[in-house]
Amino acid sequence: KPEDTFGLLARLWSAYLGVPVTAVDAALMLGLLKVARAKGNPGHEDNFIDLAGYAACGGELAKGGA
Repeated sequence: KPEDTFGLLARLWSAYLGVPVTAVDAALMLGLLKVARAKGNPGHEDNFIDLAGYAACGGELAKGGA
C-alpha cells in the first residue's frame, strides 16, 4: 500500500536527516528524483510515467485517501 511504503520511507529519511519527513514529502522527493532523471535523459519515457505515479500517490496521501 502506498501509505505503508511512503510512511516507511518518511520514517527512514526522518531518522537519517534528523528532521521530520512526512509520507507526502517522500512522494514529492521521489517525484523530484524523477524530474532530475528526466532532465538528464528526457527520452526515457518511464521517468515521466513514474513521476505521474508519485504525484498521484502523493495526492492520495495528502487527502488521506491512501
